[in-house]
Amino acid sequence: MSDDPIITSEISMYPLDGDVEPPIITFIHALRGHPGVEVVTNAMSTQVRGRFTDVQQALSVCMKAVLAREERVVFVTKTLNVDLAIDQVPDLG
Repeated sequence: MSDDPIITSEISMYPLDGDVEPPIITFIHALRGHPGVEVVTNAMSTQVRGRFTDVQQALSVCMKAVLAREERVVFVTKTLNVDLAIDQVPDLG
């Protein structure tokens, strides 16, 4: 396995104060602005794929910006050490 493996992370953001859509959209746009990561969003969560270092840096920078604000927010993340095709519908057989 590479020292910097390709990973797939899923992240959900749950603002607890005020209008929830604008901060989520801002967060997703910020993630999409990071080089080296593929970002796919659906109605329930956002998947981020790329080299471990790139994905973790993008998540760290974007989450830190949100967590530095006064509004309360919850993040839920899952990370898998597999290169998933996040832009394709899975074949469930």
